[in-house]
Amino acid sequence: MKLSFKIFSSLALSSLLLLSPLHTDAKAIVNPDGSQPLIHWAILRSTDGEMKNMQNMAAKHVAPYSAKEDGTYIIYGGIDKNNPNIQRLLEIYKDENAYQIHRSSEGFKQYQIARATILEELRIMEVNPVVMETQEQGTGNYIITTKIEVRPEALADFKKDLTELVKTSIQKNPDILAIMATSEKENPNILHILEVYKDATTHADFINSPEYINYERLTRYMINSKIHIEYLPTDITLSNKPQ
Repeated sequence: MKLSFKIFSSLALSSLLLLSPLHTDAKAIVNPDGSQPLIHWAILRSTDGEMKNMQNMAAKHVAPYSAKEDGTYIIYGGIDKNNPNIQRLLEIYKDENAYQIHRSSEGFKQYQIARATILEELRIMEVNPVVMETQEQGTGNYIITTKIEVRPEALADFKKDLTELVKTSIQKNPDILAIMATSEKENPNILHILEVYKDATTHADFINSPEYINYERLTRYMINSKIHIEYLPTDITLSNKPQ
């Protein structure tokens, strides 16, 4: 009887190990003291055909300064594939002071001057974090934003199911580089989710995974609308901040 129990226990443990997902070095985006950083979306519209030029201006003037700013954690995004005059950027800073340091840098001032004649509209959308998970390192070139309007009465349950999906998926698949879900401060039932994948195949694997299929089943009646926004191909290398 004891022998049978030992054999059963060994088999059970082996099965659990085989079924357990492989865990990767993933992390949540929070300040070193555990507080929440400052997060917003910047939505830029250029004059017709000039967004790529504006993007190059930012790379030239802003990026070298941002890389040295300890409080500038993340500036991720891209150009809308279906409307290439629009760029969306998810920006994460340690706090308001860090954001003002970024804006007052010489590089940002030069960027503002350079883009003045081609920037048609700029909107800053303040948001709160819902779940902000990322791998420690990696580069992705398939980027999308998902905008979801959740029924207000279902918001708490939706956030719970979304958080479980994101944390499980990031841990399980190292090619899912980042999923950062935010909610509008003025309309907390409207979520904007930036998703960074190694490539299109990784995204296809994600939406066909058992975890995603179960999430869709659980949440389909919780939402009023869902829009997927795909970006033009661009490489995003994950930030190592905060450290």
